[in-house]
Amino acid sequence: MELNEKNLIHNLKPLARIGKPHGAKGIVKIIPINGFAKQLIGIKKFLLMENSNKLIEIELEDVREYKGNRILAQLNGYRNRTQVENFQHRILYTLET
Repeated sequence: MELNEKNLIHNLKPLARIGKPHGAKGIVKIIPINGFAKQLIGIKKFLLMENSNKLIEIELEDVREYKGNRILAQLNGYRNRTQVENFQHRILYTLET
């Protein structure tokens, strides 16, 4: 789902950063920006800014706690390491209400 409305950008709340891929199956490490990893486990959908400054909706699957204050998750629709490498260092947002 593509979200192009510029006014949405002002309501974005950064929650986490996508880290390095974990293994070959497209699983990524997710590091919370503020707070604890456990707070992110219940959230399945995030917004992510693409290189073209378009917001896309990302859904997480198979979310689980990982070492330290991190989680591991599969990005819905991405099944190998090469596909998810482009998301490294990207910020995951949610809309503030």
